[in-house]
Amino acid sequence: MTVTSLHTGDRLYIGVNQTEEMMKQTIFADGKERKGLGMKEYGRLTGWFLSIIGISFKTTDSEGKDVYINKKSFCHLVVRLHHNLMKPELIQKEYEEGKITKEHERTYKLFNEVFKPGQNIIDLSHTILHTI
Repeated sequence: MTVTSLHTGDRLYIGVNQTEEMMKQTIFADGKERKGLGMKEYGRLTGWFLSIIGISFKTTDSEGKDVYINKKSFCHLVVRLHHNLMKPELIQKEYEEGKITKEHERTYKLFNEVFKPGQNIIDLSHTILHTI
């Protein structure tokens, strides 16, 4: 299994068995960024501050680079992936609808139970996806 990270300004996208070019084609398929396929990413200083107050968490991407990700953005993406079995158009549609369900709330709680500081985002995603 090959994991690729793609950073686009304020978003982090993770691809499995995809090249960076394949990921770009999926993310920008209709000419605009499909933000529902990624997670909100913060710069080092902002991310650090938001992690202190519990809004973000520090993890590593596929290249081992430290990144700060919004907790809710991550949890919402995990739920969308779980619902839509990796179908980009359905994941984006659910993102645009923006509904918060009991499953989202359960995922937030699960995140707090399984997250370990410095944990790789792929390992964290895998753990949560196989638990929800």
